Parts: sequence; C-alpha cells; structure tokens
Amino acid sequence: MNIEDRLSALSAEAKSLPEQMNMERIKRRVKRRKMIHSFGTVGKIAAALFVAFSVSLGIGVNSSVVFAKSVVDVPVIGSYAQLLIVRPEIKNALKEHEDLESLVDNGRLHEVSITQPGAHSSISMTLDSFFADEIALTGFFRIDGIEGPFNPKEGYYALANMRITDRRTGEVLTVIEDLRAFDTPGDLYLNRFFWNHPAKDIDLDFDLEFVSDDYVQRTVIDSYHMELKNLDIIPAKHIELDQTVSVEGHDVHLVELLVSESGTIVTYDIPDDFDLYVLEIEITDVGREMTVSESLPGICEYIDNGVMRHILSTFFYQDIHTVRVNIVSAYCSFTYDEYVRIDPNAMTASFHSETFPVRVYTSQYSYADFGLPANDYLDSINSMMFLIPSAKVPNLTSAYFPATGEMTYDRQYPHVKIDDIDYLVIQCPSYWVNDEDGCYYLINGTEPATYPVEAGFEVEIP
Repeated sequence: MNIEDRLSALSAEAKSLPEQMNMERIKRRVKRRKMIHSFGTVGKIAAALFVAFSVSLGIGVNSSVVFAKSVVDVPVIGSYAQLLIVRPEIKNALKEHEDLESLVDNGRLHEVSITQPGAHSSISMTLDSFFADEIALTGFFRIDGIEGPFNPKEGYYALANMRITDRRTGEVLTVIEDLRAFDTPGDLYLNRFFWNHPAKDIDLDFDLEFVSDDYVQRTVIDSYHMELKNLDIIPAKHIELDQTVSVEGHDVHLVELLVSESGTIVTYDIPDDFDLYVLEIEITDVGREMTVSESLPGICEYIDNGVMRHILSTFFYQDIHTVRVNIVSAYCSFTYDEYVRIDPNAMTASFHSETFPVRVYTSQYSYADFGLPANDYLDSINSMMFLIPSAKVPNLTSAYFPATGEMTYDRQYPHVKIDDIDYLVIQCPSYWVNDEDGCYYLINGTEPATYPVEAGFEVEIP
C-alpha cells in the first residue's frame, strides 16, 4: 500500500472515531505526552505512521513547519502534525495569551533557534521561534547561562529597548512592546512587538536588563543583535468603522478595525477638545453573545501618524460573522477655557486677551497670612503666591506647562476678600515657572478619571 492509500485508509477510520476522541478537542486540554499515551489503537497507528513518514523523508518532528502545513488538512495526520510541532514549552509560554494559541494550532509558528552569546556576560539569548503579521512580530525567547542562583524576589530579567529595523530602508519599526519578564532561565517567554508597518527583512536589536523588584533600578546586562529575512507576513483584515461615540458630551470618531493573527486594533482620531488617554473596548460575537476580544492590559494605546491605535486580543481564526464593538469607558481629563498667564515681574495676568493687575508675594508669605488653612507642603522658601481677581478668571485648578502641554491637576484654590474684591489665592512652587518667559500658567482642568461610555455598534467581519 502506498502513502496515498494509507492516508486515505486512515482518513476513513478517523471518521468513525467517537466525538470524545476528536483530536482538536483533546489537544487543547492535555499535554502532548499524556495525549499520545491515551490514544486508542487507531490513534497509535496514525502516530506511528506519521513518525515513519517524518523519518523516511528526513524531517525533524519538531522542526518542520512546512511539512506540518502540507498535511494539516488531512484528518488525524494533520492533527498529529500540529501536535508534534507544538512543544509543551511553547504552550506554556502561551498560557497568558490564549488568543494566540490558534496561530500555533494553524501552523503559523516559524522555528528558527537563533542563539547569540553575550558580548559582556555569560548569558546567551535564543530566539526560539516567531510569527509575524501586519500588526506585530511575536517571538519566543529564552536566556541561558545565568551565573549563581536566580532569585525573582530580588528582581527579574527582561528584554528592553527593542528595535526592529527594516533592512531595506533603515527605518526603525518598533512602536510598542509587550514586555515579559524571564522568571526562570531556560524557559521560553513570549514578547510581542507591535510595529507601525511590517517588513520582510529585519534586524532585531535589544538589551537584556535586570530590573529590581521595586522597579527603581534597571541595569543593562548585555545587548544582542539578530537578523531575520524573507518573513512570511499575514495581512490583517481592514474593516472601516466610521462611527462616533460620546464621552461626557465630547465626540470620539472611530476610524477602522484591524483584525490580525497577533492582535486586534481599533483606530480613532485624537480628540482636540479634551485629553483622552485610554479607552476600554470589548468586542463580542453577536451570534454567540460572548466576548471574543478585549483591551490588552498595560499596552492599550499608542499614536501612529497622528491616529490613536488601541490594541486588543485577537480573534483572527475564529468563525465569526458579526461582532459588536463596545466602548465601555474612557480614562480622560477635560480642560475648560484657556490658561491664565501670570507675569510676576510686571505683576499682571492675561486671560482672553485682557491684561489686569494681580498681587504677587514671595515665599515669606503663606496662606496663613490671609486667614486660610496653611498649605503645608508649599510653605517653603521656594514658593510664590498670587492673588488674582476672581471676576477676571475661571475657577483655576491646575498649573499648565506650555512646553509639554501637561497639567498638575493640583486643587480647588481658595478665595479671600480684600477691600471688597474677591481674589483667587494660589500658592505654588517656584519651579512651576515657564523658563522661556519667566511666567506662570494656570488653567481650569479636571484630574484624569474613568468615565463610563456604554456605547457600541455592530460590524460585519468579511
């Protein structure tokens, strides 16, 4: 009997397997060794034939993605091909990334085993395997050669300063990285590097850092360089959204939904009338009424070419026809009116193109001098105090820094009445000064907070 006949015979036998012996269901629940041990007679024959095919063709069981792809559609044989290339250490590295398991199950993992010795340490770095798509490069890394005992309570090793460079253009492509700590030397750890666009030929450059347990100290242990060529990149599904949701009366325009192997991204225009830091987004399958994708903790947002990109877990391989994109909440702050500019030398303030006198006091004065509760942490030799006619300005709450656009969200400042004029009293540290013009800028704004949105819309998935 030739190979084709044997495959046909095995396919026919596989159809008679009971539901509980279905390979796809079993392989998601138990490790490879246990599973092979528990198979019945037909399963053992299939395993033996697959190993025989591998040996006769000179193919390593754990190294041939090409062979796995070639037989993946054949019942039983295809399942064994997937099982035998999905090593337990890969599955273990995916334990916190269940949405990425389907990439491995569908033969998308490229095993390369590129090892670079440390130039300044005894620690070698291995890129064991990876997969790449339009949104991210996802690699499985391992470190070896750590001298002495490794105590996670003292800190941990982690990849840092990752740079992905397009070899053809010289452009650096890394936008944001999903940082993972190496808790145990020798184990594989997943790092996902989101890029602004993919490249087929790339350089990988990164540092190995030791980070103290309190995150205060970060020490570069070594640096590594690797090259990858002719990457197999799967494009994302691009789905136009053109939807608007409201956050406390302010509009956010959602532009596009990208669904890829390694992540889902919702893009939206950056609002110009308030500061939006993070959206909480959840995507549900309308047919099954269950969540299929949600915001990735810690790495949700980044700006790319003036558009905000919000990262969620992937549902690329799932058989889904219609989803609902739910905007659950928004973490943001709001700014009202414009800033008040105080010139301490001229003793004037400017607001809405009007300039008027203010009272300016140096550090020998404090809130207590005006019968107000002491502002203890600012009652020092390095503070300034301004009394601003309250009728001229809004209810200021924050310092504003023109160079960075940041605000302090300091407090509701007190009022005091002098000669029948109500003044807003602001005591602030002298380092709030704007170095370029020696002036102080104050604004009315809210501290960042989470606001519920509870808006959503349905999207057809092609």
